[in-house]
Amino acid sequence: MKQLLLRIYLLPLLAALACGGSSQRQGKETKYKIPWPNSENSAYESQVIVLKTITDSHRLKGTAASVHFKPRSDEDMEKSTTTLRFIESGKVLIPADVATLQVTTVYAHHEKLQEMDHEVGVYADLRRPRKIGVSVYIGGEEGDLPETDNAIYLPQNDSILIVPYTLNDLPLTLNAGVLAHEYFHGLFQSIVYDHIKSDKLLLSKDKRKMKRKSNKKPTTSEFSASTFNSFVLRAMNEGLADYWAWVYLGDDNFLSFSLPKHSEARALGKAVTAFPDNEKLKKVLMELSEDKLLSMSYVLGTNYARFLRQLTLSVLGNNHRESRIEMARKITSALRSIGKEVAASFETKFLGPDFFVETLMKQETVIAERFCEEFAKVLPREERGTNRCKAK
Repeated sequence: MKQLLLRIYLLPLLAALACGGSSQRQGKETKYKIPWPNSENSAYESQVIVLKTITDSHRLKGTAASVHFKPRSDEDMEKSTTTLRFIESGKVLIPADVATLQVTTVYAHHEKLQEMDHEVGVYADLRRPRKIGVSVYIGGEEGDLPETDNAIYLPQNDSILIVPYTLNDLPLTLNAGVLAHEYFHGLFQSIVYDHIKSDKLLLSKDKRKMKRKSNKKPTTSEFSASTFNSFVLRAMNEGLADYWAWVYLGDDNFLSFSLPKHSEARALGKAVTAFPDNEKLKKVLMELSEDKLLSMSYVLGTNYARFLRQLTLSVLGNNHRESRIEMARKITSALRSIGKEVAASFETKFLGPDFFVETLMKQETVIAERFCEEFAKVLPREERGTNRCKAK
């Protein structure tokens, strides 16, 4: 981590020190120099980013996010008192230490994600400012080491925790795709999960609790519609979060910058596979322990993300940001329909793995011959050649 920060950030900082001052400045727009993905190839380099929501430029207070460095707990983030340090070079503020760099970059991406919310039409679905804890200590359970190299969305208080990063690549706090992924979980919580009042909703709770190892397998009677649907919804949540990162960044392998060990399994540019039918998926899930059940949700989720990326390229014809935003609008419209439908039948009706895709298909602005072609590729094999997709 230190070598990468030295290359993309600290050397430019040292060059700025010769002409830098330290006076306080405020205004409607504030410029910060931070590591930022290049729009052409997603590589990170030091860039000047203009922020428009800052109310206190040196304390980094603003309306988009409330970012706290090393808070004692997720419930106590507001009491974090880390002093931020900047060097002023002309009209640009440059973070003068790693803590300030991380907090500034996290805030900047949340402002840009907020701007994207306006474009997509989901601004009203989130409470603001968004709450984020950086370098948060989460103790291990049952003798495990403290959690590292991860970011977690907590639905119970609608916040994001980013735990310490120990690898030698791009820290998660600087990875635009990781931040967009966690950001989306808040949207899914608001648009879908919050409509489900059942106490049988699983897999949307605190990930720290879900990470407890268990070899328990559900029995036939226990594997209810609510258990099955919880799995499908979690897969949707994780997959669409990866797709949201692609909408924001345009990079189909954003994890490669920070978690290269896991990036190939989650890369969006790979081939889409057919979704299994309900009975086949149920049989597979019945054989999995609770921890494996969670891992399996990422497999299905990645297929959702790959399908949506391919759908965007096929139906809209390119990877331009405007096309990604247009498809994001259609997806969130489908999610609103899903939130209402699932709320009414969560404990009684088994949702198919292709339930989300079918709901998306029903959005009138999406139905087209090219969409049907892509949809047919992911139907359960037994249903290929049927008339499930009718172009309008």
